[in-house]
Amino acid sequence: MAKDDKKEKEIELRKGSLCRFVIIGPGDDTLDLEGTFKGYIDFMGQGMGIAIDVTDVDGKTTKKPIHRIIPFSSIIFMDIIKEGKSDDKDKDKNKVPSNMFN
Repeated sequence: MAKDDKKEKEIELRKGSLCRFVIIGPGDDTLDLEGTFKGYIDFMGQGMGIAIDVTDVDGKTTKKPIHRIIPFSSIIFMDIIKEGKSDDKDKDKNKVPSNMFN
């Protein structure tokens, strides 16, 4: 099979994916966060956000994950370090609502 014939695997942000975020911080600063993607959520009526669990806060490791919401408008970029496992029964559960970009 020629190289061009191979179907490239799509990267999917799934529940359970380990991600690194660079977000807008105070002033001109940026903040780095690493956490486990939990899903999309309405951010206090101000738009959508990404819900993650983090275990490292301000350089200190926590015993239990802290639930954090990052507003989409604060995200500069995101790295998907490790994709969560695919679960066909929850396939559409974490998709961004189609009316979000209308």
